[in-house]
Amino acid sequence: MDTLFNFMASKVGEYAVEQREPIRSVNLPIAVPSRHFRGSDGAWFSVSVVNEGAFKRFCAVIERPEWLTDPRYQRNAVRIANRVALLAELEAIFITRPAAIWVAAFEAADIPCGPVNTVSEAMADPVLAGRFVEHPAMPGLPLIPFPAQLAAGMRRPDAMPPPPKLGEHSRNILDELGYSPAEVGSTRERLRDIT
Repeated sequence: MDTLFNFMASKVGEYAVEQREPIRSVNLPIAVPSRHFRGSDGAWFSVSVVNEGAFKRFCAVIERPEWLTDPRYQRNAVRIANRVALLAELEAIFITRPAAIWVAAFEAADIPCGPVNTVSEAMADPVLAGRFVEHPAMPGLPLIPFPAQLAAGMRRPDAMPPPPKLGEHSRNILDELGYSPAEVGSTRERLRDIT
């Protein structure tokens, strides 16, 4: 889960800060069908047909046994070549039932599938939400622990020092750059005037 959320870190931040659902992107699969579809209830689900045996079971679930001998769809290579037509037909089929019904049917047929949560749904899921941590200096901002932990030198976000406040380290940085105490004071005064 941490790995998946780390891949989505910018999207989680987008939702957490702006309360705006990120825009859904369409998959670019090397197997067809293998992407997200919408059910009649507006919910999205994902299904992946990974081999010809799965395609046979898939056709049974969607009640299209004739596709097994259709020259446009009978092998993955031709399904890829005819992706646009196949996906259009599938969209028309999948919009006839709720996403959860399709997911249950594909699970029963041993076809990789699952609901596709929005970022807000994923963040509200108790198991997934339990992965977030908060930094004491930034309450309310969900942070995602990095999934890989090194033996030394790695800390969870909630154990790191807080981000610096505006100007908190300015004096030290200006000192390191060789500014005199008078120049540092003058620079701080000028900055105070513009902030």
